[in-house]
Amino acid sequence: MVNDINLRACAFIVVVKDPMATMTRICELMTQKKIIIDTLHFQLLESGHAKLVIHCLLEKDKIGYIGRHFEEMNGVEEVNWMNARARTKQY
Repeated sequence: MVNDINLRACAFIVVVKDPMATMTRICELMTQKKIIIDTLHFQLLESGHAKLVIHCLLEKDKIGYIGRHFEEMNGVEEVNWMNARARTKQY
């Protein structure tokens, strides 16, 4: 069966404290919402904080929803997100 879903490539840039515990919560959220991560970049900063850059494909209306979940999550200091134009992916 083929389903056409309009997806947007997006990137979340997340600065976190307590990187391992917070990254676990982020991955649990992505798994719970059934969001497939294309790439995840992890950069440990001198302050003990970390910067995560998460690339994924999401429906347009879910991008802000997931961004707000990140903002409310314990251990998250800062969240920014960017998205691209819609593209169709076939399953």
